[in-house]
Amino acid sequence: MCNCPYQGDLNGDGVINVNDVLAVIKVAFLNGTDVRDATCPTTRSDVNNNGVVDVNDVLYLIKTAFINGPPPIDPCV
Repeated sequence: MCNCPYQGDLNGDGVINVNDVLAVIKVAFLNGTDVRDATCPTTRSDVNNNGVVDVNDVLYLIKTAFINGPPPIDPCV
């Protein structure tokens, strides 16, 4: 069973905002701590669901948080 309710929401507060974007930047570039949910096949930072946390995830999350971009891709679908 797959359940990823916090994809892109690294602090789990229910809102994707600047705090989550900064956390993804830390994971992608500064060896920050990522979060993995027990039933989710990818980490919360892998918002484009390609198996790698990188600049593409940062840009995707910026679009989601600030310009009404698409939500993080659900790895359970």
